[in-house]
Amino acid sequence: MQLPILVELTKSKFLAKHIIHYNKKSNKHSLTGNIKTKAKGQGLDFYQVRKYVFGDETKNIDWHVSARTNQIHVKEFYEEKETKIDVLCDVSPNMQFATIGRFKYLIAAEIVSLLCYAAELNKELMQTIFFGQNLQNPVTFKQRNQKSLTLQILNFLCTKQKQHIVNSNNDLLNSVSLLNKKTKTKGICFIIITQIELEQNLMSKLQQLSSKKEIYIINIYDIFDMKLPNKGTYTFTDASNKEITINLNQKKAVENYNKDAVKRHDNLVAFCNKAKIKLIDIATDDDILIKLLEGIG
Repeated sequence: MQLPILVELTKSKFLAKHIIHYNKKSNKHSLTGNIKTKAKGQGLDFYQVRKYVFGDETKNIDWHVSARTNQIHVKEFYEEKETKIDVLCDVSPNMQFATIGRFKYLIAAEIVSLLCYAAELNKELMQTIFFGQNLQNPVTFKQRNQKSLTLQILNFLCTKQKQHIVNSNNDLLNSVSLLNKKTKTKGICFIIITQIELEQNLMSKLQQLSSKKEIYIINIYDIFDMKLPNKGTYTFTDASNKEITINLNQKKAVENYNKDAVKRHDNLVAFCNKAKIKLIDIATDDDILIKLLEGIG
């Protein structure tokens, strides 16, 4: 199992500026603007304690701090608003694979870090949901105030996860369904996944979410996902370090696999076009930033 190194992910902070500048040129509502407003009165989230100024409501006076400092202080709150950027990321064992370039999981981690830092630079609220059948439940990081959760998210990505099935229902369908229930306002949603299976229920939920948010599906793939070699014997090591040998000398089986792979991707493209979802294909040996800029633009 390959895991990203925290210090390497934090370097994305210096690249994230390219994403936010690119989006401003594109005149999109995503990754631009501040959706957090300061409330003078009693809001939903505590922000800070500060000195009293004329006009502040007396009900917000912090009597403990005032007594300790001999000066009147008031509590200040932020009014919580719905997150505008949502990221759904697959962390299942399927992401621990590559025959060329880097493992899919490492690419997904870098994409998440880029999006986190881009949102941070624009002072936007962001929610990140990690899903996979190797997790008991979706792992959610929801930003409720201006305090960044980026390091918490990156630390999670650098933590070793179980590589066996714990909850078979903890998949993309489940996460999209949860997001549909909570989403009321417009925004943007990035879905980072590999080998997406377009079942009817999932397509219906994605179409429902697409009516509320601008969706980008970031499909991370390896060359073997799209086309197998015509012959040869290949040995792979799975996430649990178990070796798997595949014999590709059966020409008919290889042809059928390749046809199914092309058909599966064609169906994904057709669905995304119909549902007005933007599809970004990123191979394991691609330049991630370039592909993101091309796709988001």
